[in-house]
Amino acid sequence: MAKRPRQHLDEAGIDPKIMAEARERAIRKKADMIAAREMGITDDDVDVIKGPLPMKGEKKFTITLDLAEHSDRLMIDSKIYMQGGTYTVGERLYNTMREMIHRGWEHQREIEGKDGNPYRNQSNLRLNPNDVAA
Repeated sequence: MAKRPRQHLDEAGIDPKIMAEARERAIRKKADMIAAREMGITDDDVDVIKGPLPMKGEKKFTITLDLAEHSDRLMIDSKIYMQGGTYTVGERLYNTMREMIHRGWEHQREIEGKDGNPYRNQSNLRLNPNDVAA
């Protein structure tokens, strides 16, 4: 069924302040409807899809989450993926999860004060008051 053409309102004789308020109410009403649908508290039978939308022909990958100590889950598009869980996901989500895991481990190394390159030798610098230049 084809959509009807959108009807435009002649705004010439309407106060701009009233039009702005009407637009704001319409936007708020639409946002409330979307939020209610996501929470499942509406009467309509529209299914809410959480997580990324599936794409045809997208490769599937299996990933087991090995998160840093400070994390216990990944939350992507309102869907929770728990630490240690094994998930089969599409390529886009797989790449996103890998990046989030990597950034989590980078953050863990940073807050622990560890060197980013584990193969780099420490220089063990010592400061001695006698070595100060005059």
